[in-house]
Amino acid sequence: MLSICEMLGAPKHLAQIEATKEVRKATGIDLEEVLKLSPDQDDINPEEIMLEPKELAEILDIRSAIALNNFLQKGGYQKKINNNWEPTCLGVRWCAKHAWTKGSKSGYNLKWNVGFVRRLVKSEG
Repeated sequence: MLSICEMLGAPKHLAQIEATKEVRKATGIDLEEVLKLSPDQDDINPEEIMLEPKELAEILDIRSAIALNNFLQKGGYQKKINNNWEPTCLGVRWCAKHAWTKGSKSGYNLKWNVGFVRRLVKSEG
């Protein structure tokens, strides 16, 4: 997973997170505590920080994740397909699909680049 992410140009801190998830899924071994020891998890370029819409809405003072998702859709950065948000050609560069599992349910959501969304919001305001 790390090699694939490197080939695709994914930031190392995100590649490590995805590799940790794959190890847990394949083996049941949870490496989250070890992941926290990686210096790549602490030294993240602010322009590479990716957050879910709920977290982004909070730090950008937007009323809700729904409002932020609608803003990104209106700007042409994402669209809803089969009840899931998908990035458009404009948005794919600025987001990452984030896999999640909660009990017996699983899926994915989009995490967005904080710097990019901050600039979008400022340009609209």
